[in-house]
Amino acid sequence: MSFQKPKGTIEYTVESRDSLNSIALKFDTTPNELVQLNKLFSRAVVTGQVLYVPDPDYVSSVESSPSLSPISPLSPTSSEAEFDKATETPVSSLLHFAL
Repeated sequence: MSFQKPKGTIEYTVESRDSLNSIALKFDTTPNELVQLNKLFSRAVVTGQVLYVPDPDYVSSVESSPSLSPISPLSPTSSEAEFDKATETPVSSLLHFAL
């Protein structure tokens, strides 16, 4: 079965004593991510099998790209801000319960 190489991945050839878990650790990913990237039906891998794994150079080049502006963890997204507005309780109603 052949399919198009996922963007931001490199090919890795499974070695003896490799497992999906050990490969995931080598490439700072999860076994579930490897299953999805490679469209695997099981977690079993065999020596010589070629898997797509995250390309460490691709990830670091995306993170350092000046064209991408990460969202500050201190500023809420618009949906979070809307949720906060919808769930705010006016202080006057809190005082009412306290009395």
